Amino acid sequence: MASIPRDNTELAKLRNIVMSNPIFVGLLVSENEQATSVQIELTIDPDDSPKMVRAYEAIDAVLKAQAMNVSAHIGGPPMVTAQI
Repeated sequence: MASIPRDNTELAKLRNIVMSNPIFVGLLVSENEQATSVQIELTIDPDDSPKMVRAYEAIDAVLKAQAMNVSAHIGGPPMVTAQI
């Protein structure tokens, strides 16, 4: 995706592109379009707990600021370390 859709027409075009790609369906978006998965690779040293905590807190703040009824599951070694 080169840019964020600016209107419903662009959003519909993106939806069609995503849903017509079998690599995306079932991996990044569910078949019923009710769930998505976003994967982010962080280049944080595994021993740098303070940065991991800041990354977790930043992601958590963004998710909490959304005015949507969603659930988010954050995982991976940096998030486990941040929780500990």
